[in-house]
Amino acid sequence: MEENKVIPVVTETKVDNRVQKAMTANSRRLMLAVICTSFLTVIVNAIFVFAGNGAVYHHAAIALGTLFIVCSVGFLLAEYKTIKRSARKNDLNHYSFYSDRVNVTIFVEEKELRTEEIFYSDFVKIKTSGDFLLFYINNVNAYPVDLKKLSADDKKRLFCYIRQKN
Repeated sequence: MEENKVIPVVTETKVDNRVQKAMTANSRRLMLAVICTSFLTVIVNAIFVFAGNGAVYHHAAIALGTLFIVCSVGFLLAEYKTIKRSARKNDLNHYSFYSDRVNVTIFVEEKELRTEEIFYSDFVKIKTSGDFLLFYINNVNAYPVDLKKLSADDKKRLFCYIRQKN
């Protein structure tokens, strides 16, 4: 097979706190925006109510805004707890990129867990976040690749592989 003659782009990425933060950056920004908007809604409606211009719907708006704030803060706390718990696992992903696919070997606490062969066409989306290239296998789960660990030539070949298949 011609594919076996091609030297793959090989790299490893330690899945640690830095990776988790890069992968969840957008959701954390969104939750922060929801918290700020909810807080402003509560403040504005409280001003109307205490100024004597309030009606029943203002009380409902304050209650709803407070609910948004509580849920958002709960989400952020759960997110940070997940990041801390994940960082303790000492996970490592080993990648071999070919022109049509990537082989991912997952290690947990220095023991090989599994190896997966994934074709580029099977990824839902591929995007960058900070120093990482994220290969999404669905809308939530992604394989992070640390771009800092790739040479300029390897980055060029990897992006060429991705462009050919998308």
